[in-house]
Amino acid sequence: MRRNWQSHKYVAQAALVFPLAIGLAGCNNGLYHPAGPPPADTVTFPTASTQGWLQQYGTGYVSTGRPSHNGDTAYGIATDPQGNVVVLDETYGAFPGFTNNGSAQIAVVKFDGSGNRLWTEQFGAGSGDFPNAIATDAQGNIFVAGATNGAFPGFTNSAGTLQSVVIKLNPSGQKVWIQQFPSTGSSQANGLAVDTQGNAIVVGETEQAGFGDGYSEGGYVAKLSGATGSAIWKQAYNATSFNYETTGVSVDSQGNVIAVGGFPGPGSSNSTTYMVAKLDGSTGNTVWQQLPVTYSPFGGQMLTYTQVAVDAQGDVLLGGVDDSTGQNQCVIASLANGTGTQQWKQEFGAAQTCVPGNLATDTAGNVLMTGNMFKPFFSSSNPPNTDDVFLAKLNRSGAGVWLQQFGTGKDLAKNSTMLGALTFVATDSQNHAYVAGTTMGAFPGFTNANNVNELFVTQFGP
Repeated sequence: MRRNWQSHKYVAQAALVFPLAIGLAGCNNGLYHPAGPPPADTVTFPTASTQGWLQQYGTGYVSTGRPSHNGDTAYGIATDPQGNVVVLDETYGAFPGFTNNGSAQIAVVKFDGSGNRLWTEQFGAGSGDFPNAIATDAQGNIFVAGATNGAFPGFTNSAGTLQSVVIKLNPSGQKVWIQQFPSTGSSQANGLAVDTQGNAIVVGETEQAGFGDGYSEGGYVAKLSGATGSAIWKQAYNATSFNYETTGVSVDSQGNVIAVGGFPGPGSSNSTTYMVAKLDGSTGNTVWQQLPVTYSPFGGQMLTYTQVAVDAQGDVLLGGVDDSTGQNQCVIASLANGTGTQQWKQEFGAAQTCVPGNLATDTAGNVLMTGNMFKPFFSSSNPPNTDDVFLAKLNRSGAGVWLQQFGTGKDLAKNSTMLGALTFVATDSQNHAYVAGTTMGAFPGFTNANNVNELFVTQFGP
């Protein structure tokens, strides 16, 4: 779902989950719905939200060789305590004042709460740099996690393999520290959270040498000092013959870590088991581990969670997709923090071919999920067979509050799969929601003459 080097792995795993788990951008949605009516939603959304400001922007870069490298792709969004919004961008072009040789670079763009752009920072090691996650701390510092094919100052990468990287920026966009992790094979950071002490929790995966196919992926969770970037503890989930990787992470108010992804556990002997685990924030030791998934009669996973958030009451919210009927339904579930037992689960959107993005919670205990879909949720929405964005809000009991659909009809980013869309949501202290994503179209008031990938960020009311 994240990076091209590992896309073969997601396809291989998802083959046990979905009839067709392939990159989605530019594909006809008729591929995804089998014959027969879709399953019913377990939650309804009585109303829509109020959309506030929207900004569309990008470098406008057009590749001469690889159309998939045109322009920019969103890879995350976060808010800070001052009400500002920061958006994470993978760009093959160059924003004003920066240069690029046509390789992927990382860009962070900061907006104030009214949608005015405050600053842009673009950087990389020069050989391909790939962002995957962004977070902020209580002082407004910004953390970015992803991978690089190069070497940032102070590090080496003679083989040019993909290596996990975490970068801290101050509120003005200046680099505070960089941490790059060497590995025997390719590695990358997939998710990122910051605890109340300002330490960074990073989850990801790394290839391990020595197996029959040369490499097998293992997942990791690491806690880094917010002051220096040095590792406080690490937990590795080493693969013996299959793939383990951690895809999402959140932190509760006590500093405990909730990680979701592929962990060692029960299930089919031929697939990774997607699980959720709570780790002690001081040591990284496992507090509990749960397996909130379902299996087909053949042992393949039919319900997969890849995203996680923690609400103000400490409950754990999971986001994912259910393909039990062969038709994608987005899923949100609530687990008790103390034990990991499921409190409720809601599913929706199979009739629209729902592809989940990430999750966020607000101060009132609501949970929000964003994502993409191919058919309209409402009759007044864009015409069928278009790629739009949705934002769904549920209260802490799992009841639907509202659902908003919007877009240009060309809003499904490259590297999205049936497991997840590259759309992202964050909330502020006033419970506004902010969505970032990628479009090849143009929202009202904007232009996109070359139809390249550009970013958008938009605000919704509480």
